[in-house]
Amino acid sequence: MRINAIDLRQLRYFVAVAEELHFGRAARRLNLSQPPMSQQVKALENYLGVVLLRRTKRHVELTPAGEYFLPEAKRILRELERVAAQAKQAEAGLTGHLRVGVNFSAPFHPFTSRLLQNFRKKYPHVQVELVLHERPNILQLVDIHSFDLDLALIWLDESHRKADILRLDLAQDEMQVVLPSDHLLARKAQIPIADLRDVPFVSTPKHAGTQHYDCIVKAFAAIQAHPRIVYEALQMPLTMSMVAAGSGISLLPSFLRHIPMSGVVFRPLKLPRGKAPVMIYNLIAPTFSKNAAALHFIDMARQTIKVG
Repeated sequence: MRINAIDLRQLRYFVAVAEELHFGRAARRLNLSQPPMSQQVKALENYLGVVLLRRTKRHVELTPAGEYFLPEAKRILRELERVAAQAKQAEAGLTGHLRVGVNFSAPFHPFTSRLLQNFRKKYPHVQVELVLHERPNILQLVDIHSFDLDLALIWLDESHRKADILRLDLAQDEMQVVLPSDHLLARKAQIPIADLRDVPFVSTPKHAGTQHYDCIVKAFAAIQAHPRIVYEALQMPLTMSMVAAGSGISLLPSFLRHIPMSGVVFRPLKLPRGKAPVMIYNLIAPTFSKNAAALHFIDMARQTIKVG
Protein backbone atom coordinates (compact mmCIF):
# COMPACT_ATOMS: atom_id res chain seq x y z
CA MET A 1 0.00 0.00 0.00
CA ARG A 2 1.47 3.34 -1.04
CA ILE A 3 -0.40 5.68 1.31
CA ASN A 4 1.83 8.60 0.37
CA ALA A 5 0.42 8.43 -3.17
CA ILE A 6 -3.17 9.03 -2.02
CA ASP A 7 -4.68 12.31 -3.19
CA LEU A 8 -6.89 14.06 -0.64
CA ARG A 9 -9.47 14.46 -3.35
CA GLN A 10 -9.68 10.70 -3.55
CA LEU A 11 -10.56 10.50 0.14
CA ARG A 12 -13.25 13.16 -0.27
CA TYR A 13 -14.67 11.44 -3.36
CA PHE A 14 -14.75 8.06 -1.63
CA VAL A 15 -16.50 9.52 1.46
CA ALA A 16 -19.13 11.19 -0.73
CA VAL A 17 -19.86 7.97 -2.68
CA ALA A 18 -19.86 5.89 0.53
CA GLU A 19 -22.40 8.22 2.12
CA GLU A 20 -24.60 8.52 -0.95
CA LEU A 21 -24.08 4.92 -2.17
CA HIS A 22 -24.52 6.39 -5.64
CA PHE A 23 -21.83 7.80 -7.93
CA GLY A 24 -24.20 10.18 -9.68
CA ARG A 25 -25.56 11.75 -6.51
CA ALA A 26 -22.06 11.98 -5.03
CA ALA A 27 -20.79 13.73 -8.16
CA ARG A 28 -23.65 16.25 -8.06
CA ARG A 29 -23.01 16.84 -4.35
CA LEU A 30 -19.41 17.83 -5.14
CA ASN A 31 -20.28 19.63 -8.41
CA LEU A 32 -18.29 17.13 -10.46
CA SER A 33 -18.92 14.95 -13.45
CA GLN A 34 -19.25 11.26 -12.65
CA PRO A 35 -16.42 9.73 -14.77
CA PRO A 36 -13.53 11.59 -13.05
CA MET A 37 -14.96 10.69 -9.66
CA SER A 38 -15.21 7.02 -10.56
CA GLN A 39 -11.65 7.06 -11.87
CA GLN A 40 -10.28 8.66 -8.68
CA VAL A 41 -12.09 6.23 -6.37
CA LYS A 42 -10.76 3.35 -8.47
CA ALA A 43 -7.26 4.83 -8.24
CA LEU A 44 -7.64 5.00 -4.45
CA GLU A 45 -8.54 1.31 -4.37
CA ASN A 46 -5.51 0.51 -6.50
CA TYR A 47 -3.23 2.43 -4.14
CA LEU A 48 -4.68 0.71 -1.09
CA GLY A 49 -4.73 -2.68 -2.75
CA VAL A 50 -8.29 -3.41 -1.61
CA VAL A 51 -11.82 -3.06 -3.02
CA LEU A 52 -13.75 -0.45 -1.07
CA LEU A 53 -16.98 -0.34 -3.07
CA ARG A 54 -18.89 -3.14 -4.75
CA ARG A 55 -20.53 -1.77 -7.91
CA THR A 56 -23.36 -2.98 -10.09
CA LYS A 57 -25.30 -1.08 -12.72
CA ARG A 58 -28.02 -0.22 -10.19
CA HIS A 59 -26.35 -0.56 -6.83
CA VAL A 60 -23.25 0.53 -4.86
CA GLU A 61 -22.38 -0.91 -1.47
CA LEU A 62 -19.41 -0.85 0.88
CA THR A 63 -17.22 -3.91 1.15
CA PRO A 64 -15.89 -4.95 4.59
CA ALA A 65 -12.70 -3.04 3.72
CA GLY A 66 -14.82 -0.03 2.78
CA GLU A 67 -16.77 -0.25 6.05
CA TYR A 68 -13.50 -0.09 7.95
CA PHE A 69 -11.92 2.58 5.79
CA LEU A 70 -14.87 5.05 5.77
CA PRO A 71 -14.62 6.29 9.40
CA GLU A 72 -10.83 6.41 9.08
CA ALA A 73 -11.05 8.51 5.93
CA LYS A 74 -13.49 10.86 7.67
CA ARG A 75 -11.16 11.12 10.67
CA ILE A 76 -8.19 11.96 8.42
CA LEU A 77 -10.14 14.67 6.63
CA ARG A 78 -11.40 16.16 9.91
CA GLU A 79 -7.90 16.13 11.37
CA LEU A 80 -6.49 17.85 8.31
CA GLU A 81 -9.18 20.51 8.51
CA ARG A 82 -8.41 21.03 12.21
CA VAL A 83 -4.68 21.29 11.61
CA ALA A 84 -5.19 23.65 8.68
CA ALA A 85 -7.44 25.88 10.79
CA GLN A 86 -4.90 25.93 13.61
CA ALA A 87 -2.10 26.71 11.18
CA LYS A 88 -4.10 29.71 9.95
CA GLN A 89 -4.69 30.79 13.54
CA ALA A 90 -0.97 30.46 14.31
CA GLU A 91 -0.10 32.50 11.22
CA ALA A 92 -2.53 35.17 12.39
CA GLY A 93 -1.12 35.09 15.93
CA LEU A 94 -4.41 33.82 17.42
CA THR A 95 -2.74 30.77 18.92
CA GLY A 96 0.80 29.80 19.80
CA HIS A 97 3.32 30.35 22.57
CA LEU A 98 5.11 33.43 23.91
CA ARG A 99 8.19 33.45 26.16
CA VAL A 100 8.26 36.72 28.07
CA GLY A 101 11.34 37.44 30.17
CA VAL A 102 10.77 39.16 33.52
CA ASN A 103 12.97 39.94 36.50
CA PHE A 104 11.92 39.78 40.16
CA SER A 105 10.34 43.25 40.10
CA ALA A 106 8.25 43.09 36.91
CA PRO A 107 5.42 40.87 38.26
CA PHE A 108 4.80 43.43 41.04
CA HIS A 109 4.30 46.33 38.65
CA PRO A 110 0.57 47.08 38.16
CA PHE A 111 1.08 47.52 34.43
CA THR A 112 2.12 43.86 34.16
CA SER A 113 -1.15 42.47 35.48
CA ARG A 114 -3.22 44.87 33.35
CA LEU A 115 -1.29 43.93 30.22
CA LEU A 116 -1.52 40.18 30.84
CA GLN A 117 -5.24 40.37 31.66
CA ASN A 118 -6.02 42.41 28.54
CA PHE A 119 -3.98 40.08 26.34
CA ARG A 120 -5.59 36.93 27.77
CA LYS A 121 -9.09 38.31 27.16
CA LYS A 122 -8.41 39.07 23.50
CA TYR A 123 -6.08 36.14 22.73
CA PRO A 124 -7.18 33.30 25.05
CA HIS A 125 -5.51 30.60 22.94
CA VAL A 126 -2.00 32.09 23.09
CA GLN A 127 0.04 30.56 25.90
CA VAL A 128 2.12 33.21 27.69
CA GLU A 129 5.09 31.81 29.60
CA LEU A 130 6.76 34.20 32.05
CA VAL A 131 10.44 33.34 32.24
CA LEU A 132 11.95 34.60 35.49
CA HIS A 133 15.47 35.93 35.00
CA GLU A 134 17.88 36.38 37.85
CA ARG A 135 20.43 37.70 35.40
CA PRO A 136 21.23 41.34 34.55
CA ASN A 137 18.95 43.10 32.07
CA ILE A 138 21.69 43.23 29.48
CA LEU A 139 21.72 39.41 29.33
CA GLN A 140 18.02 39.45 28.52
CA LEU A 141 19.04 41.41 25.44
CA VAL A 142 21.22 38.45 24.48
CA ASP A 143 18.23 36.11 24.82
CA ILE A 144 16.10 38.46 22.71
CA HIS A 145 18.75 38.49 19.98
CA SER A 146 18.97 34.68 20.02
CA PHE A 147 15.16 34.33 20.06
CA ASP A 148 15.25 32.40 23.35
CA LEU A 149 12.79 35.09 24.47
CA ASP A 150 10.06 36.66 22.35
CA LEU A 151 9.84 39.74 24.58
CA ALA A 152 11.02 41.02 27.95
CA LEU A 153 9.56 43.34 30.58
CA ILE A 154 12.47 45.12 32.26
CA TRP A 155 14.07 48.46 33.18
CA LEU A 156 16.82 48.87 30.60
CA ASP A 157 19.13 51.86 30.79
CA GLU A 158 19.55 54.32 27.94
CA SER A 159 23.03 53.13 26.98
CA HIS A 160 21.65 49.83 25.71
CA ARG A 161 19.29 51.09 23.01
CA LYS A 162 19.83 48.97 19.87
CA ALA A 163 18.65 49.52 16.31
CA ASP A 164 17.43 45.93 16.02
CA ILE A 165 15.56 46.00 19.34
CA LEU A 166 12.12 47.54 19.73
CA ARG A 167 11.83 49.38 23.04
CA LEU A 168 8.41 50.45 24.24
CA ASP A 169 8.15 52.63 27.37
CA LEU A 170 5.22 51.33 29.43
CA ALA A 171 5.12 53.34 32.67
CA GLN A 172 7.10 55.78 34.80
CA ASP A 173 7.63 55.47 38.54
CA GLU A 174 9.14 58.17 40.72
CA MET A 175 12.06 57.16 42.87
CA GLN A 176 11.44 57.18 46.62
CA VAL A 177 13.70 56.66 49.62
CA VAL A 178 13.45 53.18 51.13
CA LEU A 179 14.97 52.79 54.56
CA PRO A 180 14.66 50.67 57.70
CA SER A 181 11.47 51.46 59.58
CA ASP A 182 13.48 52.26 62.73
CA HIS A 183 15.85 54.65 60.92
CA LEU A 184 15.96 58.23 62.24
CA LEU A 185 15.07 59.61 58.79
CA ALA A 186 11.94 57.47 58.71
CA ARG A 187 10.29 60.02 61.00
CA LYS A 188 10.26 62.59 58.18
CA ALA A 189 7.32 62.90 55.79
CA GLN A 190 9.75 63.50 52.93
CA ILE A 191 13.53 63.25 52.82
CA PRO A 192 15.83 65.85 51.19
CA ILE A 193 18.60 64.33 49.10
CA ALA A 194 21.13 66.29 51.19
CA ASP A 195 20.16 64.19 54.22
CA LEU A 196 21.37 61.09 52.36
CA ARG A 197 24.89 62.37 51.81
CA ASP A 198 27.39 59.81 53.19
CA VAL A 199 24.60 57.42 54.24
CA PRO A 200 25.42 53.78 53.23
CA PHE A 201 23.52 52.80 50.08
CA VAL A 202 22.42 49.52 48.50
CA SER A 203 22.21 49.62 44.70
CA THR A 204 21.92 47.49 41.62
CA PRO A 205 25.38 47.05 40.02
CA LYS A 206 26.25 49.61 37.37
CA HIS A 207 27.13 46.87 34.86
CA ALA A 208 23.66 45.27 35.14
CA GLY A 209 22.26 47.62 32.51
CA THR A 210 19.31 48.71 34.66
CA GLN A 211 18.12 52.28 35.23
CA HIS A 212 18.28 51.84 39.00
CA TYR A 213 21.95 52.73 39.41
CA ASP A 214 21.67 55.69 37.02
CA CYS A 215 18.64 57.11 38.89
CA ILE A 216 20.50 57.03 42.21
CA VAL A 217 23.50 58.79 40.67
CA LYS A 218 21.22 61.36 39.01
CA ALA A 219 19.51 62.17 42.30
CA PHE A 220 22.84 62.84 44.02
CA ALA A 221 24.02 64.95 41.09
CA ALA A 222 21.43 67.52 42.20
CA ILE A 223 23.70 68.29 45.16
CA GLN A 224 26.97 67.68 43.28
CA ALA A 225 27.59 64.52 45.27
CA HIS A 226 27.89 60.80 44.68
CA PRO A 227 26.12 58.04 46.61
CA ARG A 228 28.12 56.01 49.09
CA ILE A 229 27.31 52.56 47.71
CA VAL A 230 28.50 49.86 50.09
CA TYR A 231 26.41 46.87 48.94
CA GLU A 232 25.02 45.67 45.62
CA ALA A 233 21.98 43.54 44.84
CA LEU A 234 21.08 42.39 41.34
CA GLN A 235 17.29 42.62 41.83
CA MET A 236 15.35 45.47 43.44
CA PRO A 237 13.30 43.27 45.84
CA LEU A 238 16.65 41.95 47.11
CA THR A 239 17.68 45.55 47.69
CA MET A 240 14.57 45.96 49.85
CA SER A 241 15.54 42.87 51.85
CA MET A 242 19.03 44.24 52.44
CA VAL A 243 17.56 47.56 53.56
CA ALA A 244 15.27 45.70 55.97
CA ALA A 245 18.34 43.89 57.31
CA GLY A 246 20.02 47.23 58.05
CA SER A 247 22.71 47.06 55.35
CA GLY A 248 21.91 50.56 54.15
CA ILE A 249 19.18 52.56 52.43
CA SER A 250 18.29 52.97 48.77
CA LEU A 251 16.15 54.72 46.21
CA LEU A 252 13.53 52.52 44.56
CA PRO A 253 10.59 53.09 42.20
CA SER A 254 7.41 53.94 44.09
CA PHE A 255 5.37 50.90 42.93
CA LEU A 256 7.57 48.63 45.08
CA ARG A 257 6.10 50.15 48.24
CA HIS A 258 3.10 47.88 47.67
CA ILE A 259 5.22 44.77 48.25
CA PRO A 260 4.42 43.59 51.78
CA MET A 261 7.80 43.57 53.50
CA SER A 262 8.25 44.21 57.19
CA GLY A 263 11.05 46.43 58.42
CA VAL A 264 11.10 48.96 55.57
CA VAL A 265 9.30 52.21 54.80
CA PHE A 266 9.11 54.39 51.70
CA ARG A 267 9.34 58.16 51.83
CA PRO A 268 9.15 60.75 49.00
CA LEU A 269 12.51 62.15 47.89
CA LYS A 270 12.97 65.94 47.84
CA LEU A 271 15.50 67.57 45.50
CA PRO A 272 16.69 71.20 45.62
CA ARG A 273 15.02 71.77 42.24
CA GLY A 274 12.63 69.74 40.17
CA LYS A 275 11.17 66.31 40.75
CA ALA A 276 12.77 63.05 41.77
CA PRO A 277 14.18 60.86 38.97
CA VAL A 278 11.88 58.22 37.47
CA MET A 279 12.46 54.67 36.35
CA ILE A 280 10.79 53.79 33.04
CA TYR A 281 9.31 50.31 32.70
CA ASN A 282 10.13 48.89 29.25
CA LEU A 283 8.97 46.21 26.88
CA ILE A 284 11.73 45.05 24.54
CA ALA A 285 11.44 42.73 21.55
CA PRO A 286 13.20 42.05 18.25
CA THR A 287 12.42 44.80 15.77
CA PHE A 288 11.54 42.21 13.14
CA SER A 289 9.75 39.51 15.13
CA LYS A 290 8.48 36.49 13.18
CA ASN A 291 6.05 35.56 15.94
CA ALA A 292 2.65 37.06 15.09
CA ALA A 293 1.47 36.54 18.67
CA ALA A 294 4.38 38.69 19.86
CA LEU A 295 3.21 41.49 17.57
CA HIS A 296 -0.26 41.24 19.10
CA PHE A 297 1.32 41.42 22.57
CA ILE A 298 3.19 44.58 21.62
CA ASP A 299 0.01 46.10 20.17
CA MET A 300 -1.87 45.23 23.37
CA ALA A 301 0.88 46.94 25.39
CA ARG A 302 0.37 50.10 23.31
CA GLN A 303 -3.38 49.95 23.89
CA THR A 304 -2.88 49.44 27.62
CA ILE A 305 -0.62 52.51 27.73
CA LYS A 306 -3.37 54.60 26.13
CA VAL A 307 -6.00 53.42 28.58
CA GLY A 308 -3.63 54.22 31.47
